[in-house]
Amino acid sequence: MDYKKRMRLANRRLRRKMAEDRDQRSFHSKSYHRYFEGYAEYEMVNEKGKKTLRRVYTGAWYRQDLKAAAYVGLRIFYVLLAVGVLFLFGAAAVYQKESGNVLYVVLPEAATVGFLIYLLYILLVNYLFVPRKMTINDYRVSSRSLKNGSFGCAACLAADGLTTLLYLMLHRGAYAGIWYAVLEFLGASALSAAIYLTEGRIPYLMEENENKPGEDDIVIVSDENFE
Repeated sequence: MDYKKRMRLANRRLRRKMAEDRDQRSFHSKSYHRYFEGYAEYEMVNEKGKKTLRRVYTGAWYRQDLKAAAYVGLRIFYVLLAVGVLFLFGAAAVYQKESGNVLYVVLPEAATVGFLIYLLYILLVNYLFVPRKMTINDYRVSSRSLKNGSFGCAACLAADGLTTLLYLMLHRGAYAGIWYAVLEFLGASALSAAIYLTEGRIPYLMEENENKPGEDDIVIVSDENFE
């Protein structure tokens, strides 16, 4: 049995144990367990008899199976795509002199702004600066969040293009420049989809951790089916 399969079986056993005796395992909160998933907790007593909680990461390490040049190039590629998405979205808004106050056009654009902010935050804060050797949460907030954000952004931008096209069909005498907005929305959607599809094809390796939990340590797991 390879390492990845052994990790999946171990994760299932840990989740079952957590469900069986959650109260005895000092359950904190779902967000706490998501953030520290894969860590082993133990208590230490100092000279004054005060107990302190310590954590050591014992879960699997995640790493992109890329050489240094490809690793850097991938991040530059994503940044350029994100800049293109932002530019096309802004350019499309310029042409919406008439449709910019129509509810069925404005609503998906408002959702797009939210996803754009989320995508840029994940890319520029989490993804670019995550260590090459990642914990479970590092992987979750970088790669998985980037795919979620780029997919949501692509869907909203496509909706922007379609609702703007609908406006054109309903208002035959509309400003002709709105056609550019349709094309720019769809182009931005394609760029965002490129981020999603590319990240989905990036190979990730799971590496065994040299740190092992002690007999009395509590291994932190989350309820999320993370495999």
